[in-house]
Amino acid sequence: MNIHRQPRHALGLGLLSVAFLVGAVSTAAAHDGEGILTVESQTPTDDVVVEYVVRLTWADDGHPALQSTVTATPIASDGAPQTPVSLDPIDEDGRYAGTVTYPAPGDWTVRFTSVTPTGSVEIVEPIRSQPTTTTAPATTTVPREPGDDDPGSDVTTGEESNPDAGGGSTIGGGLALGVLAAVVIAAVVTFARSTRRFREDS
Repeated sequence: MNIHRQPRHALGLGLLSVAFLVGAVSTAAAHDGEGILTVESQTPTDDVVVEYVVRLTWADDGHPALQSTVTATPIASDGAPQTPVSLDPIDEDGRYAGTVTYPAPGDWTVRFTSVTPTGSVEIVEPIRSQPTTTTAPATTTVPREPGDDDPGSDVTTGEESNPDAGGGSTIGGGLALGVLAAVVIAAVVTFARSTRRFREDS
């Protein structure tokens, strides 16, 4: 009895192995081929910055494609492509996200591509704003006009601009007073002498 059962047992194991191999080959084949890229959202975060979310699936069974390389390339209206932007995976359902900054206004074409599986899709992104650049304002010191009441004025006129002007006036005034005093003293002395002589003669 055991002799007759052994071939059946071996046959069963053989069929099970074949089925396992066929399933493995079918699974491998299901994830081998092209992919389908779908743009799910495009959200402007600035006048010239847009965030994109795309979903990548396998074309043959619709399963999400994970650990793929997905990029977004903005293309100008004259056909000049810009530097591709990498999109990072954000979930386990085949979604990838990233932001694109546009250098100028216009109708841009955004080409999304994937590797393993291979896929591609394009959309049009209208950009109407000019990129803004932050520049520090230039500062210029303008001299104040003479006669300005501003106490912080950089321009000084008259005696304020000449610190020695007041000292010269004081010295000149002192000399004039000294000369006048000498003249008065001399006149007084002369008058006294004349009076004395007149008295002596009389």
